[in-house]
Amino acid sequence: MNYIYNTPRYTAQFVYEKRIPIIACLLFILIYYPLHYWYNNTGFWYSLGWNSMTKTYVCELQVINGVIRQPLSTFTNIFYLFFGVEMIVNSYTDYHKNQGHPNLLIANFQYSLMFGLCLLVLFFGSTLYHASVVDLFAQLDMAGVFACALFPLLFTLHKLYAARFYNNKPYFSMMGSMLVVVIFFLLQGMLTSYYWQDTSAYYILPMLYFTLIGATGYHNLYYVQKSERNNLFISLLFTFLAIFLYFYDWYYCDEMSYFQPHAFWHIFSALSMYYFYTFLRSEHNATMKP
Repeated sequence: MNYIYNTPRYTAQFVYEKRIPIIACLLFILIYYPLHYWYNNTGFWYSLGWNSMTKTYVCELQVINGVIRQPLSTFTNIFYLFFGVEMIVNSYTDYHKNQGHPNLLIANFQYSLMFGLCLLVLFFGSTLYHASVVDLFAQLDMAGVFACALFPLLFTLHKLYAARFYNNKPYFSMMGSMLVVVIFFLLQGMLTSYYWQDTSAYYILPMLYFTLIGATGYHNLYYVQKSERNNLFISLLFTFLAIFLYFYDWYYCDEMSYFQPHAFWHIFSALSMYYFYTFLRSEHNATMKP
């Protein structure tokens, strides 16, 4: 009963704390709806000379002459925007307040910044791809997908390195984190250049993901005394739901339906990334276990 009574206060607090991501999403909505409803028969992408439409397995019916060709799959990218901006806001707070925090992610603001940028690359790539369905933005979309699998793995490897060689004590490391970022961009460039339209991507991405889950589980089991593991399990649940819907969209297609599995893939994959990120931020009081 107290919860119901205090709901307005909780809502106001939530809106205040998330005000910057909310503003970003409102700006996106203000751009999206006029473009979709007022310019849905202009032949916009043809007018630019971008006629090289990429092969797509997304079921949703295309508004071929519209500015936004796949409306639902375009709009649901708003979740990547919300969580990406929130992570960047966290990096700003960490920079000013938390460089001595007993958590490697929180102590190094540049990591939250990179997590947020990975989601924003995925937001822009996926939004532009589903709006246009052209090759150029399909590659940017895959760049975001690779980034959201690769960077968390490299961050986890940094945690394992710190646990092994720095007595498991979180620390601020500009040099170490910059090395991780440089390696990330090298690998990201290779993956995006050579495998964005290759069937190998369907092998590389699961390899990255399962390596990430294995490394995360190993680190959490042996080097972390306290963490919110529920967030990790929620992240895994959303991941499996997202993957199921991604492939479900290939085989059970109703292009006229408002239920578009690929659109829900966007929602659940964004939630998965966010809960994994909050799990990483919850790891603290790390001590070496005998």
